Amino acid sequence: MVEEEMRLRLADGSLQIAEKKGWMVEEEMRLRLADGSLRKPDLVMAQGDTIVVCDVTIVWEGPNPLTMAYHQKVAYYSQQPVLDAIHDRFPGRSVVVLRTTLSF
Repeated sequence: MVEEEMRLRLADGSLQIAEKKGWMVEEEMRLRLADGSLRKPDLVMAQGDTIVVCDVTIVWEGPNPLTMAYHQKVAYYSQQPVLDAIHDRFPGRSVVVLRTTLSF
């Protein structure tokens, strides 16, 4: 599938840039939530006291596709159970949720 290949290339490019800048990066980290559900953001990056959760989305053109996709994924990974799972792995660090969205 073209969208999946593009998503993986974007994530890989982001990973390479982050690692060159000194970030520790884990691809598709499995975050098990308290209710047993699973989240797998494309990248979880750590440096100092900051954790950045980054997920890549490819959307097709339409009414406000970028804005909608951006807000949906940020909300998805900003839910308290997700943040709790991240804090369990990285205690004492602040968490930033980012979205990389590409539209065609």
